[in-house]
Amino acid sequence: MIHFLVFVASLIGLLLSSNYVLDCSEKIGKKMGMSPLAIGVFFIGFGTSLPELIVSHLACFAGKQSISLGNILGSNISNTALILSVACFIQKIPLKGDIQFKQINFHILVTLVVGAFYYFYKSFDALAGSVLLILFVLYMWQVIFKDSSNLEIDDEEIQEKMGKNLMVLLAALGLMFVSGKYLVESISELGAMLGISDYIISAVVLAFGTSAPELFTTILATIKNKDVNLILGNILGSNVFNICLVLGTTSFHKYVLDGINLDFEVGVLVIMSFYILAMNLMKGFLNKKSGVILILVYAFSIHHWLSN
Repeated sequence: MIHFLVFVASLIGLLLSSNYVLDCSEKIGKKMGMSPLAIGVFFIGFGTSLPELIVSHLACFAGKQSISLGNILGSNISNTALILSVACFIQKIPLKGDIQFKQINFHILVTLVVGAFYYFYKSFDALAGSVLLILFVLYMWQVIFKDSSNLEIDDEEIQEKMGKNLMVLLAALGLMFVSGKYLVESISELGAMLGISDYIISAVVLAFGTSAPELFTTILATIKNKDVNLILGNILGSNVFNICLVLGTTSFHKYVLDGINLDFEVGVLVIMSFYILAMNLMKGFLNKKSGVILILVYAFSIHHWLSN
């Protein structure tokens, strides 16, 4: 019973913190002259990826690399197949634009890099981690300095509001981290009580738990009619953060992939990445039909994990 109560309390904490993170990050980003997509990537993408970062490192320190990998790859599948589909059901997501095109293609690039290390190198170690972290630095440089406008902030009142928004943002991220931590722990305890294996917990339950901030933030953004680029930046940015930063840093723990089959996860991520690119080139948007396709992919993924 206590684990269920912790689960409910953690969900409420994530919902509240996601609301404040969304509002404050958008205000701060605009005052800094950042584009909506850059705001979604830098502030919200990083903030909502903190649970994956912490949980994956804790799993590696405990010698459970398979849980870490399941968390990272499972979270990206949840982000793209579940969260993006939810956004598509609420409103149309436009994909046209130079910045969106670059975001989509960089998302494909990092996904293919993961696939290449998995299929050909058969390991994620210091070399893989270094490559992914270099890509992460390039990605952030592109987002912050190339895709943002150069507005100067001289107004003293704006500076004061910036300070207030920054304090609220930090507090909200702290609440998000604590809520995500207890959400993951409660889900894991409930899974253990029900006799669910570590693999299923990491790929299904744990991945969903650590993706909850992205889900809540996306729902709030769509309901509040925020800039849709903020939504796209949140999802793609979180995926890039998970691969380049989370997988990149945890790769220094060295993942030994012998006996770990990631064919399904890597394949689904690659296919969904190219599907988004195809929609960008063919239609220029994602709508409810795209949402149906993506949610079916997620349902199929859950079926695959539960049947193994």
